[in-house]
Amino acid sequence: DYKALARAIRDIALALDFLHRRGHFHADVKPSNILVATEGKPYLTDFGLSRSECGQDKSISNHCRCGTPPFAAPELFDTSVRPDGALVDIYALGVTLYSVLIGGDPSQGYDDPDPQQAPRSGKFKLPRELNDEVPEPLQRICLKAIEITPDLRYQSAAAMAQALDDFINGKEVLARPSMYQRALQGKIQNHLVDLEEWHKERLIDLATKDSLRQHYDSMVLRADPWHELAEHAP
Repeated sequence: DYKALARAIRDIALALDFLHRRGHFHADVKPSNILVATEGKPYLTDFGLSRSECGQDKSISNHCRCGTPPFAAPELFDTSVRPDGALVDIYALGVTLYSVLIGGDPSQGYDDPDPQQAPRSGKFKLPRELNDEVPEPLQRICLKAIEITPDLRYQSAAAMAQALDDFINGKEVLARPSMYQRALQGKIQNHLVDLEEWHKERLIDLATKDSLRQHYDSMVLRADPWHELAEHAP
């Protein structure tokens, strides 16, 4: 029951939001640290690594870094940056969701041939590549939570909880993960190559080729193909 799963992850997101609004982060969100009571209510446990934000800007200093690969956000491996503790927790919750969606260890979904580099790269396959029963809107929520770039993730656990609520209630999920945009760009690039070949073979004239290319280029250049939908959402 994917809606039951979404409710459980939403409840954990709300628990994290409660923690974050008080200047703390969990630092080790993962499936083994979530217990489900007999009535089905999930509880976030094991606050042994939990701590206050180590910087005035809510960032994590080098001596505060912790987490469990592959649930540790990629920025935790880069000592030149000071990760935001809340965004690290959101990433870990996203990978937790990912692991349940694919039904196993999330490292099975790594999209990096180097096993040593994979946890640091944060590149995963689409959940639906490993389990085609995953609802596509829930996949988008998951992928937005595990964006490699922190600024592209949900910027609060509450925002992630709201997206999960939208899925549960059958509302439109507006999340547009960058992985979708990269996939779109790759597919469009293949079409652009075809256009050149069609023109060389005189299957289409120059005006038709340029007209089609303009349409494809406009799709690639848009930061978010769902921009208008998001703008007019209630």
